Amino acid sequence: MADEGWAEYLDALAGIVPLNARVFARNAFRNEDDVGSLINAGDFSEAEIEEIYRRIDFENERNARNESIYRDLIPAYEKHLAEYPETPFGMESIQLGLGAEYEDGLSDDEIYQANLEAFNSRGQAKMDEARLALESYDKDRSKTSVGYYADPDAAPAYYYGRGIMDTVKDSFTSPAYNINTTLGQFNAFEDEDGTITIRDTYDWGGEKDNPYRRVGEMGILDLLRMVPRMVSRPEVAGNVLMRSLLKGKSSPVEFTLPPRARNLR
Repeated sequence: MADEGWAEYLDALAGIVPLNARVFARNAFRNEDDVGSLINAGDFSEAEIEEIYRRIDFENERNARNESIYRDLIPAYEKHLAEYPETPFGMESIQLGLGAEYEDGLSDDEIYQANLEAFNSRGQAKMDEARLALESYDKDRSKTSVGYYADPDAAPAYYYGRGIMDTVKDSFTSPAYNINTTLGQFNAFEDEDGTITIRDTYDWGGEKDNPYRRVGEMGILDLLRMVPRMVSRPEVAGNVLMRSLLKGKSSPVEFTLPPRARNLR
């Protein structure tokens, strides 16, 4: 059987092979010349489609709150920079020092000016940071970046992965877990007609401070050391394989969400 045949065989067993395992197999056995989407909307159940919509909603609401905070911060910073040095407490605080570097032998006025410049520089840096954040919101209103645990009800992460029984159970019963282990992080784009298009790359981007999930840092000896844990924890097995034998294997993902089911909102 050709490599791609294994993935097709697993897809034919959709009722007994969970989606995350089938998608993993598709990617593993995929022809390098294939540029089509690895995942399609039809792969997901109604509950999983609703989970995707909920995560997009969650991120959009959070982005709106954060954007509002940044818009309020800029005039607040401007007011603080203008008024604080003129208050008695502000003048005293600046005079005592705000981390400015200056040579010995300066007069009190010169020390105050050095500290005032440090104060203004810090305030300006905070305003610039807030403006950059606002620019990122204005840059592409149609795009929403969604993380693994955008839904607060999503299953928590396990550093070493779930055991076999939990993995099997969640793969068949938890829409949140299936989205985490198929799409993971993704970008959602609102089209002109109001539909939502999902774009992503199915790959292993690595996780900070996790020695078992860093891309390109796992050789054959590392793989062998992980075999006992791989046998009992499918998530670990997938992560290890994608960082060793299947290193660099990735596939594009792009599909349009079907209309939202009213009964699941």
